[in-house]
Amino acid sequence: MQVSHTPAAVSAVFDDPNLIAHAGLIPVMRLAERCGLSHLVTQKVKLTGARNGAGASADAKVTSIVAGMAAGADSIDDLNVLRHGAMPTLFGGIRAPSTLGAFLRAFTHGHALQLHAVHRRFLTALAAHTTLLPGSGEKAFIDVDSTHKRVYGRAKQGAEYGRFKGIRTLHPLLATACTPQSRPVIATVRMRRGKAADSRGAPKFVSEALTTAAVAENGLQDRVTLIQGDARKLGDYPEFKDMELMASFLMGHDFWPWENYVELFRQFRTQLPNLKHFLLCDTHRHPDDATADLPLFTMGFETAHALMGQYIPTRPEWESVFEESGWKCVRQHAYSTPANTVIFQLERADGA
Repeated sequence: MQVSHTPAAVSAVFDDPNLIAHAGLIPVMRLAERCGLSHLVTQKVKLTGARNGAGASADAKVTSIVAGMAAGADSIDDLNVLRHGAMPTLFGGIRAPSTLGAFLRAFTHGHALQLHAVHRRFLTALAAHTTLLPGSGEKAFIDVDSTHKRVYGRAKQGAEYGRFKGIRTLHPLLATACTPQSRPVIATVRMRRGKAADSRGAPKFVSEALTTAAVAENGLQDRVTLIQGDARKLGDYPEFKDMELMASFLMGHDFWPWENYVELFRQFRTQLPNLKHFLLCDTHRHPDDATADLPLFTMGFETAHALMGQYIPTRPEWESVFEESGWKCVRQHAYSTPANTVIFQLERADGA
């Protein structure tokens, strides 16, 4: 005898209130708490202006998403795994998939950068609590590559037809770090629009990945904080409120013209009241009346910046900025590599 009809569908539901399907999440989420994941999200992720309160309680929502992914969820609906069985007894603050979906859809590229900042800091904290990259002191590998991720919503920011005809994608960059004794660890991620060229943003991205890996490898997570932001608005970052020494290397000329730099240096004095010492290193332009026997680097450096329309100040022009903005140059350290490079050792002219 056999059944004459086949079932239209078969489904299984894990709904016993006394059973736990993913007990392994307990040590995972305890480790996340110990490394300060919730605190980092509260500190860095600000979804201001999101509709219907989608940006509220970002810490609970991010940790719910992380827990769901650790349990195998690969879609918003799958995040309901956190509410199966006795899971709500083990974990508090679990959010429904619909709530988490509204939270994720409120993200813009700027909000994604906030999550990147959380990721970098969490990774260094994780390295302090676990053997994340064993053997990294001898040999480590950094792999950087781009990938295309298909998306379906037409309104999703950055979703475009790119390499794959008729398919909307995002085109993120990913960097992984590993050693001969460890599994790959995602060091950093950078979201990009679907049409972005493979190399777009790669130099800065690689530098960021190497810095993150170096901090974790050398156990400096308690002393080094990586911040991505606007150098012209340091007063907006609480990490700098007690700073006494600041250094800037080979980026000063990017803020020229003269009046912009005078205003910026004045802001440093007012926005950073504890700042006493400032080391500014930059390559200055060769004086116009002494152009004979220029080093090859100087010729290339000045020509390239002239083609870009970027002005390179002379040393006397730098000195006039210091005087006008309330800084005193107590010493100049000249270097020949790169040519015409000086470290200006500055202190507050008012002696504060």
